[in-house]
Amino acid sequence: PTRHMDEAFKGFIMLSAAFIYSTVMLGPWGWLKDGANLGDGSAGAFLVYVALFLTFTLVATPGIFLVFTWLAKLLAGAKEASVKRLFVSYGYTTVPLGLAAWIAFSISFLFTNVSYAIPLVSDPFGWGWNLFGTAGYQWTPYFPQLVPYLQTPVMLVGLALSIVVGHRISQESLGDSPQARRSLIPIAFLLTAITLTLLWLYMG
Repeated sequence: PTRHMDEAFKGFIMLSAAFIYSTVMLGPWGWLKDGANLGDGSAGAFLVYVALFLTFTLVATPGIFLVFTWLAKLLAGAKEASVKRLFVSYGYTTVPLGLAAWIAFSISFLFTNVSYAIPLVSDPFGWGWNLFGTAGYQWTPYFPQLVPYLQTPVMLVGLALSIVVGHRISQESLGDSPQARRSLIPIAFLLTAITLTLLWLYMG
């Protein structure tokens, strides 16, 4: 199949954005939250956050992935393989993990915020209605202790699918050989490290 650089970058952006939002919303760094939300009233802090976001998404993540792609070629001893072609092809491995990261990120808010929807059922327009008697329902987090037990399998499934995709790509690029399997090792290591870091963020 034909793979394209722009599609690979979409995978990088999806995974990077999930990583950044997870860090901002769930991480322990208050200054980062303030910058992202203009919480301290400083436009300068927000611009710093935007610069960090763009740099991490468009430069750092592809750059790190390029280094690991070069390691993949080096480890496989595939002198005839193009680093650019491997970079683009292996870039597609970020898609399943990126999707899993967004699902896990959304789960972190689902049980704690779903009760906000209950009063809206009775007063959807904020006009003082109480159609079903739930307009005065107070916010209540539901089963927050279950969240890590849902996020962990989601992330592990995403990681497994990404590695399966990587294995298929290695076979397409280098043939069904030990050489191809060796090339997957650095990519699988990187994807695993990202998964473990995200799980650390999700579990607080």
